[in-house]
Amino acid sequence: MSRRGSERRRFVRVDDNLVASVEQVAEGPADGLTLNFSAGGILLLLDRYMEPSTPLRVGLQLDPAEPPLMFDARVIRTRTLSNTSHEVAAEFVGGSAADQRRLQDEIARRASREPAPPPLTA
Repeated sequence: MSRRGSERRRFVRVDDNLVASVEQVAEGPADGLTLNFSAGGILLLLDRYMEPSTPLRVGLQLDPAEPPLMFDARVIRTRTLSNTSHEVAAEFVGGSAADQRRLQDEIARRASREPAPPPLTA
């Protein structure tokens, strides 16, 4: 996780790659990776372009041994990186209280980790 000097975000953001599943109402499901996530939303790397305001159902896989956390979300913006690679930013607009709590606990756990020391060089 990285904190910038004058960070003004409402939620702590965790930079990490987790498996996420995304389902648009009009389209079938798609799998992607998170680039970062917070209690308020998620930045995904997907192979499909999604229009702003598109409603989504997002499954965030924190632990392969447990069911994914499920959230309703809305696309805020999409940045096309290539024909098959898009950064999709979405804000969470709903989900169970239990999944929201699990996500907040996971963010707190990851935020409390001490950064790894820099590698030693000769």
